[in-house]
Amino acid sequence: MIIGITGKIGSGKSTFAKLFTLLGAQVIDVDNEAKHLYFRNDIQKKVEFILGKPILTRDGNINFKTIADSYFSQPGIYAKINDLLYPILFQEIQKKIISCSSPIIVLDAAMLFEIGLNSLCDLIVEVKTPLHLRWKRIKQRNPSMTYKDFLLRNRWQRFHKENFIIEIHNDHKNSLLKQFEDFVIHYIQH
Repeated sequence: MIIGITGKIGSGKSTFAKLFTLLGAQVIDVDNEAKHLYFRNDIQKKVEFILGKPILTRDGNINFKTIADSYFSQPGIYAKINDLLYPILFQEIQKKIISCSSPIIVLDAAMLFEIGLNSLCDLIVEVKTPLHLRWKRIKQRNPSMTYKDFLLRNRWQRFHKENFIIEIHNDHKNSLLKQFEDFVIHYIQH
């Protein structure tokens, strides 16, 4: 069984995804896998060409802030980088899924639909959280992020309601753990 978990920035999708390790599931952090692609020399060169500037820091690390600043603020760059990365990322995730030995695989992916990974999923979960709570979480995790940058990252993600989506509400009114338990009873243990 492949479960796709998605949600906007700061929604708690990764926290919800990690709960599945309690069942022995393998969780694939798709956003992290995407970041790893930037370490490939061929991709670095193509991204630098798209951005018109280097993406390596003086010490040889990837400057993700430089990439994010252009990626989230310029629609043309956003589309070009996605066109470059998403087909490769899709293939890499497929390879990871094939190599998994767990009967439950969880794809933790903010851009699940945009990458096309929803086509691999048996179930799709969207973690929904009010904007003010997401902003509070992001500020704790990344104090240097501005509200403007937060909103820019937030706007790019789209959900396709024609796909079967189970909603999890991660707010002060709903227990994430209780919703996880209910999810397991209804969708995994049935």
